[in-house]
Amino acid sequence: MKKIFSIIMVACLLLGVSGCQDRLDSVDYTEANTSNYPSSSKDVTNELAALYAVMDQLQSGPEQAPWYANELMSDDCYGSGGTGDAVEKAIAHLTMYGSTMHDAAWKLLFRGISRANLTISTIDNFAWSDKTKRNQDLGEAYFMRGLYYFWLTQYFGDVPLILTTTVPDPCPQVSAKDAIYPQILSDFVSAKNLMDGVTGVQDGHAGKYAADAMLARAWMFYVGFYGNAGELAQAQPAPITLVAQEGTASEKTLTKQNVIDALKEVVSAGKFSLVGDFRDLWQYTNHLTRVDYKYLLDDNGKVKNGVDGKPLLWAGNANKEEIFEVQYANASSWSAEYPMAFSNESTLYWGPRIGNDITGTYSNGYRATTYPFGCGWGMGTPSQNIWDDWTAQEQADGQTDIRKTASIIDCAAELTHYSHVTDCCEECGLIVKKFAPVLCNTAANGATIKDDNSTWWAYETGYSSCSNGNSMQGDHYEDTPLIRYADVLLMLTELTGDPSYMNQVRARAGLSPKPYSWTNIQNERRWEFAFEGLRWNDLRRWSGINADKNSLICKALDAQAGKPIWVNGKSGYTLKHMTSSWSQRYIETKGFYPKPSTQVSLSNGALKQNEGWNTPDSQYKTIY
Repeated sequence: MKKIFSIIMVACLLLGVSGCQDRLDSVDYTEANTSNYPSSSKDVTNELAALYAVMDQLQSGPEQAPWYANELMSDDCYGSGGTGDAVEKAIAHLTMYGSTMHDAAWKLLFRGISRANLTISTIDNFAWSDKTKRNQDLGEAYFMRGLYYFWLTQYFGDVPLILTTTVPDPCPQVSAKDAIYPQILSDFVSAKNLMDGVTGVQDGHAGKYAADAMLARAWMFYVGFYGNAGELAQAQPAPITLVAQEGTASEKTLTKQNVIDALKEVVSAGKFSLVGDFRDLWQYTNHLTRVDYKYLLDDNGKVKNGVDGKPLLWAGNANKEEIFEVQYANASSWSAEYPMAFSNESTLYWGPRIGNDITGTYSNGYRATTYPFGCGWGMGTPSQNIWDDWTAQEQADGQTDIRKTASIIDCAAELTHYSHVTDCCEECGLIVKKFAPVLCNTAANGATIKDDNSTWWAYETGYSSCSNGNSMQGDHYEDTPLIRYADVLLMLTELTGDPSYMNQVRARAGLSPKPYSWTNIQNERRWEFAFEGLRWNDLRRWSGINADKNSLICKALDAQAGKPIWVNGKSGYTLKHMTSSWSQRYIETKGFYPKPSTQVSLSNGALKQNEGWNTPDSQYKTIY
């Protein structure tokens, strides 16, 4: 995606920091302004590129990105990393490490909102010759504004609601429940009604069907968390009055049936489908690596056939199951405002940490140690709970769920020479497989493998090694899926109680059908979307805003306590909360982040700090 330095950059400076007028940088950096920009369809295309680029900037530090940070907070991951990697462990323990810990998330999400507002407000600054493109571009801006506000409110709760390029002063926070979520839902309704159903299908842009699916996800969180709706198949939440804006005139209210219809629209459109085998979703089945990765080979050394009867093979970026995703490119730089933003840095964080092993020897030849997975920071390692719970489910069902070992690396069983390293902590010998860096021993076009740092991307036709010269930290170009077709199917089962949708997902994993129950659909979502950023807010919406120690989320979080972990290459440790307990921290905070203290101070009372962040047990404590 291409950055542009015009009025868009001015807008991001204005609204990206605090959102209040006394914090605005009002210098006119260019001659462009809202009276003469945009002046063409090409200008709007550039605006949208800058709007999507905020997602890449978010994962420049993955702990700011919802798809990564939400996993750290859930019961399925530990903070892990080195003993000095405090931010990840602070997030995992619902504590705070320094007053600026969440500044980047706040600034970037408001930056995205400001860019969307600019496009929405100026879409008719010139005469459009192509009304379909005009509506598509406007729909994308509404979609992205809804998405950024959705993430912002899930993080911070009540925040300022800014919908124009003119920022009110003061701009106090408003109720997420009463004001912001109706706007979020309205933005997704506008998006789905404006977009053409052709653009945004596997091309990196938001499309009509992404808006349908994200509308359902936002509605389910809203009525579950704020409305305490409980089991949605049985619930009948009240209709929500939509905001009057372009694209909502035909749907003045939003009902549960409207949401179901939106999901069914995705199904009936036929634009998306499940890939043939769950393992084909992840880059370790790429054509260069699969030929000598033992996990993928049969007893004769040939690539196994998947559930669909075809040899396992990665479906690739922008595959038929991805409805909306974050895409990446070879455009990363250490000197950028957000370094390495256009490489998938989450992959680097998920990868196995390599350092001194338990014998005191540095694992310099880690290609042999962790093949086919490359070196990373070892942050966000899977919890013992998800492995044990998944294994118990397999035993209860009498079936092996291929998704478990397709999603998780059991290091002792799968990596022959792996050993726990002396500069890693809070881990139990498991690594996220879905998103780990991937190496290859066989390069395309007769190329020679360079070194232990080289990922398979460096040898793939059409790609090149990262522009910063560090393959280990930059050669990560696989998409981050934000909405998969599997989610559409599982949301339909959760809303309707019809197990046929869920059982399509199970069949793709080689599993027999199951009847609908709330427990069954909850488990299915956990297994299917492990480490994809959904578990945390699923638990929040299933428990409701008034969760207590007996709620699903508190029980799940507290179940982490006492599980065996390794610290600095040594066993014999058990996991404990660093200050109190996970349930206590959740009840105190309701799962919201603290608002950046600089923003609260500068707002002169317009912003109120979230509950639970001014107590002794809210502050990070070194325990390793």
